[in-house]
Amino acid sequence: MAALQLEEAQRGLEERLEAAAGRSQRRVRTRGRLGRNTVNRFRLVEDTLKLARSLDAKGIVAPLVTSFTGAAELGVDSGGLSSELLTAFLDEAFTADAGFFEPVQETRLSTSTLLMPVPLDRSSRPPEDFSALGTLLLKAKIDSVPLPGSVFPLAFWKMVRDATRSGEDAIGLPDLAEIEPSLADRLSTFLSLPADQVEAWSVFTSTPGERLVTCDLREEYVEGVVADKLVAGREGSVDAIRRGMSVAPELFEATCGKQLAPAVTASMFSSRPLVPSVVLDAMVFAPDMRAPSSSLEQWVREIVEQSFSPDDLGRLLQLLTGVRGIPVGGLRNPDASPPHKIRLSGCDCTCCRQAKRGKATEGCDGWLAISTCFWTCRLPLYPTKEVLASRLHKAMTWASGFGSE
Repeated sequence: MAALQLEEAQRGLEERLEAAAGRSQRRVRTRGRLGRNTVNRFRLVEDTLKLARSLDAKGIVAPLVTSFTGAAELGVDSGGLSSELLTAFLDEAFTADAGFFEPVQETRLSTSTLLMPVPLDRSSRPPEDFSALGTLLLKAKIDSVPLPGSVFPLAFWKMVRDATRSGEDAIGLPDLAEIEPSLADRLSTFLSLPADQVEAWSVFTSTPGERLVTCDLREEYVEGVVADKLVAGREGSVDAIRRGMSVAPELFEATCGKQLAPAVTASMFSSRPLVPSVVLDAMVFAPDMRAPSSSLEQWVREIVEQSFSPDDLGRLLQLLTGVRGIPVGGLRNPDASPPHKIRLSGCDCTCCRQAKRGKATEGCDGWLAISTCFWTCRLPLYPTKEVLASRLHKAMTWASGFGSE
């Protein structure tokens, strides 16, 4: 049922986007034009927040048309630079130094850390910055740039959706269990105790100066603990994020409306789990990558299937598309050929062409040539799978910038 509702919600969002922007306007991505919005990589967070403040209900559905400054980059934005911008911004916004979020999870029990907004009275950020962040969260969803994994607990989305946190959006023990399962287990046990054992438990767990919890007050006590861990002080920062996401009210309703289950809202913004088969399904291989011309397709498949971790898969996607995950509804790029697919082909230099025809012993030793706007990648005819794997890993690790080496 949740999967069906998620599919329907995504379809409803796409219909609203088409109505808001028009099919032709969203398909043609300002080919051959330098970006009118400049962002310095060394001030990426601040410049991107400034850009977000200029977006209204109309601007948020239009292409950003971005140029990077502060480095020797010659990229022309036909979609790829904007995706890179949103991906890079989200990476930095989720760090502690950015001042927006803080960890709220028992990290020793998990391989990832869930985040909640920092209360305004403890943050270096004014409410306007949180609002701009909210606008960028919605913009990332509109542009099919998913959040990196499960960043937020469900309680965050409940607060964003409903300031009153009523009905399905009420925050309770299941939400606490997502971040502190051991504490949630103890509180659940406390709620289930017979009445004659409640006072003994209260005496055992209380600290000096605290009042004892009676049987009549234990539900109130548990609600208070949950609120203290997840809600207290965060209302202001979450309200500001909600205001920023509400810059386009219809699109906010389509992604965060009360007609959706809270888990569906969370899934709308998140990446699908990355496994090799999903990433390979997003690729098409040109004939010149197959035997007898070359073994590149076979090698790429073997490398991705046998040696890539989920983090590697994400970095490979970012290298090829500017986006590190696969959003609900799949990867989207109508300007790719074929549409919405990553096309891999062999290098077209004279050396590689001769090697494919048997007129040379090996191809060139160059680097991958990639367009994140049109999702194309040309691979030199490397002599072995190991050389290809090494070049892929180096590109995924060290490549940065557009039009640069």
